[in-house]
Amino acid sequence: MVDLLNNIRLSISFFTRLPVGNIKGLKEDAFEKSIWYAPISGILIGLFSCLIFLLGNYFFPALITSLLVVVGYVVLTGALHIDGLGDFCDGVLSQKSGDDFIKVMHDSRTGTGGIVAIVLFLFILTAILQELIIGLNLPAMLFVIWLWPVAGRSYLLLLPLIFSYPEKIKEGTAKSFFKDRKKFGYTLFFLLLFSLAAMILFGSTGLIIAIVSGCLFLFTAYLISRKLDGLTGDMLGAILEIGQLLFLLTCYVLLIII
Repeated sequence: MVDLLNNIRLSISFFTRLPVGNIKGLKEDAFEKSIWYAPISGILIGLFSCLIFLLGNYFFPALITSLLVVVGYVVLTGALHIDGLGDFCDGVLSQKSGDDFIKVMHDSRTGTGGIVAIVLFLFILTAILQELIIGLNLPAMLFVIWLWPVAGRSYLLLLPLIFSYPEKIKEGTAKSFFKDRKKFGYTLFFLLLFSLAAMILFGSTGLIIAIVSGCLFLFTAYLISRKLDGLTGDMLGAILEIGQLLFLLTCYVLLIII
């Protein structure tokens, strides 16, 4: 039980900037195991995002409220995966391949392509949230905001079961994520939990949202993985953020347009 709680706390400390205190007695493989509890971090991020939304929605119009939610998300996550999105887009827009692509992506300095990609991403994210705030009632919007970070971190657990770490890269933080592919139980548990929550909150439409957004998430991963015949940490960050954006877009289409 102590190891389980330590792994969860370590996962929260990695995926968020929430204080978890000093974690003692960590085992050698603690970080590798902690990544599989990413959806728990998503639940916490979602709850804090809901609180920000409630406060913003009470005082401000939809645009400012959506902007506050986005800013809150960036602060809560430390822009961890958004940084990965920028690094990946730097590599793509450099029009290089192989080792040169890896060098550009791993450069600590964010280039013009990465900055443009991050700005566009945040702009689109804010716009979609604004439209959702305008089109949904308060309870429905709270549920969407809560599920938004949970979705990405739940779908993330599917990736090491389908994809691999690039052979061209010897070391990397994400390599440990792909080491143990026997965690199907974790993946199944969190995906079922997420799908069940979506069904309880939105009925059959919720299940459709979970399936469609999950398929879009995996398709995004497939397209990105083709660049290096595998997925790095930066690529995982890009997939997570794009996938969560697609989840919100799916909610907009199925809950408002249709």
